[in-house]
Amino acid sequence: MAKTPAQKATVEVKLELPQGRFEIVLYFNEFGIETLDGHKLVHFALQTASGLSNSWSCIFESDMLAVYKEDWLRYALDVGLPDAEIEHKWKPQTMNAAPMTNFVAWSRRGVQAEIRCFNFSFGEISVKTKETPKAPLAVTTQGLALLRCSLDIQRQLLLALYSDLF
Repeated sequence: MAKTPAQKATVEVKLELPQGRFEIVLYFNEFGIETLDGHKLVHFALQTASGLSNSWSCIFESDMLAVYKEDWLRYALDVGLPDAEIEHKWKPQTMNAAPMTNFVAWSRRGVQAEIRCFNFSFGEISVKTKETPKAPLAVTTQGLALLRCSLDIQRQLLLALYSDLF
Protein backbone atom coordinates (compact mmCIF):
# COMPACT_ATOMS: atom_id res chain seq x y z
CA MET A 1 0.00 0.00 0.00
CA ALA A 2 1.42 3.39 -1.01
CA LYS A 3 2.01 5.93 1.70
CA THR A 4 0.66 9.43 1.27
CA PRO A 5 2.87 12.30 2.30
CA ALA A 6 1.93 13.96 5.57
CA GLN A 7 0.31 17.34 5.18
CA LYS A 8 2.44 20.18 6.44
CA ALA A 9 0.91 22.66 8.81
CA THR A 10 0.13 26.08 7.43
CA VAL A 11 2.28 28.82 8.89
CA GLU A 12 1.11 32.43 9.02
CA VAL A 13 3.82 34.72 7.67
CA LYS A 14 3.69 38.49 7.96
CA LEU A 15 5.93 40.19 5.42
CA GLU A 16 7.53 43.35 6.73
CA LEU A 17 8.01 45.75 3.82
CA PRO A 18 10.86 48.24 4.22
CA GLN A 19 9.90 51.80 3.41
CA GLY A 20 12.18 53.92 1.27
CA ARG A 21 14.96 51.36 0.86
CA PHE A 22 15.02 50.23 -2.74
CA GLU A 23 18.02 49.22 -4.80
CA ILE A 24 16.37 50.61 -7.95
CA VAL A 25 14.07 53.61 -8.38
CA LEU A 26 12.87 53.91 -11.97
CA TYR A 27 10.16 55.55 -14.01
CA PHE A 28 9.28 53.36 -17.01
CA ASN A 29 7.10 53.75 -20.07
CA GLU A 30 7.75 50.43 -21.81
CA PHE A 31 7.97 46.80 -20.75
CA GLY A 32 8.35 43.31 -22.12
CA ILE A 33 7.61 39.89 -20.68
CA GLU A 34 9.26 36.56 -21.42
CA THR A 35 8.30 33.18 -19.96
CA LEU A 36 11.24 31.38 -18.37
CA ASP A 37 10.74 27.96 -16.74
CA GLY A 38 7.19 28.95 -15.75
CA HIS A 39 8.34 32.28 -14.28
CA LYS A 40 7.92 35.67 -15.98
CA LEU A 41 11.03 37.61 -16.85
CA VAL A 42 9.79 41.22 -16.85
CA HIS A 43 11.78 44.02 -18.48
CA PHE A 44 11.06 47.67 -17.60
CA ALA A 45 12.42 50.53 -19.73
CA LEU A 46 12.39 54.28 -19.99
CA GLN A 47 12.36 55.17 -23.67
CA THR A 48 12.87 58.79 -24.70
CA ALA A 49 13.00 60.50 -28.08
CA SER A 50 16.77 59.95 -28.08
CA GLY A 51 16.47 56.23 -27.27
CA LEU A 52 16.78 54.06 -24.20
CA SER A 53 17.42 56.07 -21.05
CA ASN A 54 17.34 53.32 -18.41
CA SER A 55 16.10 49.78 -17.83
CA TRP A 56 15.76 47.06 -15.21
CA SER A 57 14.64 43.44 -15.33
CA CYS A 58 13.46 40.96 -12.71
CA ILE A 59 11.82 37.56 -12.49
CA PHE A 60 8.27 37.31 -11.14
CA GLU A 61 8.17 33.85 -9.55
CA SER A 62 5.50 31.47 -10.84
CA ASP A 63 4.32 30.69 -7.29
CA MET A 64 3.79 34.39 -6.59
CA LEU A 65 1.85 34.82 -9.84
CA ALA A 66 -0.41 31.90 -8.89
CA VAL A 67 -0.93 32.91 -5.24
CA TYR A 68 -1.77 36.54 -6.00
CA LYS A 69 -3.64 36.03 -9.28
CA GLU A 70 -7.11 36.69 -7.85
CA ASP A 71 -5.99 39.73 -5.83
CA TRP A 72 -4.10 41.22 -8.77
CA LEU A 73 -6.94 40.65 -11.23
CA ARG A 74 -9.37 42.18 -8.73
CA TYR A 75 -7.05 45.20 -8.54
CA ALA A 76 -6.93 45.26 -12.36
CA LEU A 77 -10.74 45.38 -12.49
CA ASP A 78 -10.71 48.17 -9.92
CA VAL A 79 -8.30 50.36 -11.92
CA GLY A 80 -10.04 49.60 -15.21
CA LEU A 81 -8.97 48.41 -18.62
CA PRO A 82 -6.11 50.03 -20.54
CA ASP A 83 -6.98 52.84 -22.92
CA ALA A 84 -5.59 50.81 -25.82
CA GLU A 85 -4.31 47.32 -26.42
CA ILE A 86 -0.59 47.56 -27.13
CA GLU A 87 1.71 44.61 -27.53
CA HIS A 88 4.72 45.05 -25.27
CA LYS A 89 7.73 43.03 -26.36
CA TRP A 90 10.60 45.31 -25.37
CA LYS A 91 13.81 43.47 -24.45
CA PRO A 92 17.18 44.87 -23.49
CA GLN A 93 20.12 44.38 -25.85
CA THR A 94 22.14 43.02 -22.94
CA MET A 95 21.00 42.24 -19.46
CA ASN A 96 22.62 42.16 -16.05
CA ALA A 97 21.43 39.85 -13.28
CA ALA A 98 17.65 39.69 -12.95
CA PRO A 99 16.69 39.33 -9.28
CA MET A 100 13.87 37.04 -8.18
CA THR A 101 10.80 38.94 -7.04
CA ASN A 102 8.42 37.04 -4.79
CA PHE A 103 6.22 39.86 -3.51
CA VAL A 104 4.84 42.84 -5.44
CA ALA A 105 2.73 45.71 -4.12
CA TRP A 106 0.61 47.66 -6.63
CA SER A 107 -0.72 51.15 -5.99
CA ARG A 108 -1.93 54.24 -7.79
CA ARG A 109 -2.66 57.91 -7.23
CA GLY A 110 -4.61 59.68 -9.92
CA VAL A 111 -3.11 58.81 -13.31
CA GLN A 112 0.24 57.74 -11.80
CA ALA A 113 0.94 54.18 -10.72
CA GLU A 114 3.56 52.47 -8.62
CA ILE A 115 4.91 48.93 -8.44
CA ARG A 116 7.11 47.91 -5.51
CA CYS A 117 9.11 44.71 -5.93
CA PHE A 118 10.41 42.76 -2.92
CA ASN A 119 12.19 39.52 -2.13
CA PHE A 120 12.21 37.36 0.98
CA SER A 121 14.03 34.18 1.87
CA PHE A 122 12.24 30.84 2.09
CA GLY A 123 15.19 29.66 4.19
CA GLU A 124 14.45 32.35 6.81
CA ILE A 125 10.86 31.13 7.02
CA SER A 126 12.04 27.54 7.42
CA VAL A 127 14.50 28.41 10.21
CA LYS A 128 11.96 30.56 12.08
CA THR A 129 9.32 27.84 11.75
CA LYS A 130 11.66 25.35 13.43
CA GLU A 131 12.48 27.83 16.20
CA THR A 132 8.85 28.75 16.99
CA PRO A 133 6.60 26.34 15.09
CA LYS A 134 3.20 27.68 16.17
CA ALA A 135 3.85 31.40 16.38
CA PRO A 136 3.05 33.77 13.50
CA LEU A 137 6.25 34.64 11.71
CA ALA A 138 7.51 38.08 10.78
CA VAL A 139 9.89 38.06 7.84
CA THR A 140 11.69 41.14 6.61
CA THR A 141 11.71 41.61 2.86
CA GLN A 142 14.38 43.24 0.75
CA GLY A 143 13.18 46.21 -1.30
CA LEU A 144 14.36 45.53 -4.84
CA ALA A 145 12.71 48.22 -6.92
CA LEU A 146 10.33 51.13 -6.73
CA LEU A 147 8.89 51.48 -10.23
CA ARG A 148 6.59 54.25 -11.38
CA CYS A 149 4.62 54.54 -14.60
CA SER A 150 1.34 55.83 -15.96
CA LEU A 151 -1.77 54.07 -14.70
CA ASP A 152 -2.44 52.90 -18.26
CA ILE A 153 0.98 51.18 -18.48
CA GLN A 154 0.33 49.49 -15.12
CA ARG A 155 -3.05 48.25 -16.43
CA GLN A 156 -1.35 46.86 -19.53
CA LEU A 157 1.31 45.12 -17.43
CA LEU A 158 -1.26 43.45 -15.18
CA LEU A 159 -3.18 42.11 -18.18
CA ALA A 160 0.00 41.01 -19.95
CA LEU A 161 1.13 38.97 -16.92
CA TYR A 162 -2.07 36.91 -17.20
CA SER A 163 -2.54 37.11 -20.97
CA ASP A 164 -3.03 33.34 -21.13
CA LEU A 165 -6.41 33.85 -19.37
CA PHE A 166 -7.79 36.16 -22.08
